[in-house]
Amino acid sequence: MSSSLSGPAEASKPKLLDQIRQLMRLRHYSLRTEEAYVGWIRRYILFHGKRHPRDLAESDIASFHGSPFFPLNGDPLIRARESNAANM
Repeated sequence: MSSSLSGPAEASKPKLLDQIRQLMRLRHYSLRTEEAYVGWIRRYILFHGKRHPRDLAESDIASFHGSPFFPLNGDPLIRARESNAANM
């Protein structure tokens, strides 16, 4: 019976991208900014084989920046902005 109690509690926890959307709405980000951030985070997760970002190291950010998933390799300003978004 205890296993049935833990199941629904885990199922009710929002997924990572839903948590990010909620946080961005709480902070009054525009819808377009929310879509852009969620898109980058989604690409980051897919690039790393659907591993959760908390399980990834800082070196994984560098490998993502050098990948075709990140087409803005040459602009350090954009790279820094996206790195900050990943750490949000």
